[in-house]
Amino acid sequence: MRGTSQASHDAVIREADPILTAAGKDGITIAEHLFVVVDALDSSGSLRRALTDPARPGKDKASLVKQALRRP
Repeated sequence: MRGTSQASHDAVIREADPILTAAGKDGITIAEHLFVVVDALDSSGSLRRALTDPARPGKDKASLVKQALRRP
């Protein structure tokens, strides 16, 4: 499992770093928003299961994400 997690981590860093660097000061805001998403996924097993359910259509998953991240 550690190897898979490390490979995933490395892939995210490789892909995200140029985007966040190009975003300049907005990169911090993007990073903060990503942490909000990670916190939401980390704290909700039901949300994780719903988003990884292979039987659920992508359109439904996108709608769920929009609802979960909607500001009050």
